[in-house]
Amino acid sequence: MSCSDDDSTGEPSPTVPSSTETASTTPTLAPEPTPTPPPSNATPPPLREIRGLLTEPREIRSDVTRDVPPTTFDYPEWNRSSAVIYDIAKKTTIDLGPGSNVEWAPDSRRGVWIAYPPGESQFGNNGRATLIDVRDGSRRDLGPARLTFFLDNDKVVVVAPGGNDSLILDLRTGATTSVLGVPARQPNRTTPYYIEVVEGPTGSLRFGGNEEKTFELRETATDFVLYHFTAYAAVLADARTLVVATPPAGGLQDLRTNLFEVDIATGQATYVATALASPDNWPFRASSRWIAWTDAYCIYDEAANQPVGVLRLFDRTIGKITELRNPASASGTFGPWFDLTSAGLLQIGTFSGGRLLDPDTLQYRAAISGIHVNWTDDYAYAAQGQFGGHGGLCAG
Repeated sequence: MSCSDDDSTGEPSPTVPSSTETASTTPTLAPEPTPTPPPSNATPPPLREIRGLLTEPREIRSDVTRDVPPTTFDYPEWNRSSAVIYDIAKKTTIDLGPGSNVEWAPDSRRGVWIAYPPGESQFGNNGRATLIDVRDGSRRDLGPARLTFFLDNDKVVVVAPGGNDSLILDLRTGATTSVLGVPARQPNRTTPYYIEVVEGPTGSLRFGGNEEKTFELRETATDFVLYHFTAYAAVLADARTLVVATPPAGGLQDLRTNLFEVDIATGQATYVATALASPDNWPFRASSRWIAWTDAYCIYDEAANQPVGVLRLFDRTIGKITELRNPASASGTFGPWFDLTSAGLLQIGTFSGGRLLDPDTLQYRAAISGIHVNWTDDYAYAAQGQFGGHGGLCAG
């Protein structure tokens, strides 16, 4: 069902106080993200070494083949104008009127977006930052803006139209701070370790090759580097395990890569599988239960006029590889872009897709059509809204 975009009183909510109403009248520079510093007397540990990585590729295999059912979407197709919120449990929508996509707070219950006047789009200068709490539907006008997002659960950035002057609003106290420039979004690191690319392509849209990269595995609490290593790709599976893909065997001529689980405590690598990487972007994810990848994601069979990608799942609990297939497709293959959610679901689709597939039951928990579906951290809500154009994940 749709909810009205008027608040309960019918009157506009209070706007953000202007910078002259704050305690500080001198704008400050936008803060840069900084890691949590270690104690002043802490000594960095010696670097650990990953042992047992083998680069000679083995056979690409699957132990089980399963069919993915056709998708039945739960909601009408997005109208390409409104900001829309989807309640996944209730399977209802809230149409917020013309607006940008909703940016969610880490608490998964509050969102902010730019509301546009009727007939105006993201290219106008009359948008207003707006806050919604999905628990009760309450909304609050935060003032004129071209961009807005959360710095943390209680601080919202409001960027003025026509420039980069910003306000940081504290939702708890109502205090605002003027800053010059757009503050950097802080990484939300909740795990004991995190991975950084220190040499090689770092963007999520990486075109033109399958070159190796240099990674660092860092301890979140101290920011100490524990491992400095070279690989094609690396992801964390859980608090104990790093998953590494070795550089493909023969460059663009042979895209086979070996996947290994690495025990973070000891550095010992255990072979998992051989996969077929992509020469551009490559879906490769891991969780406490699964290691998942799409073989040959950006490879296209020109003669058959169809992609050849295949999604495979390694079940870490039993050591078996499942190949997913789509009988409804011309090739019978199922090779989408995907992510793994914190609950171990496959989030299917490019640029933050809208389908959540349970890899155990192969049933969709949610199905929203289109791209740029912004999910809350707990995947209880999702949103769509106006967004800018960009290229695809595969070059050419």
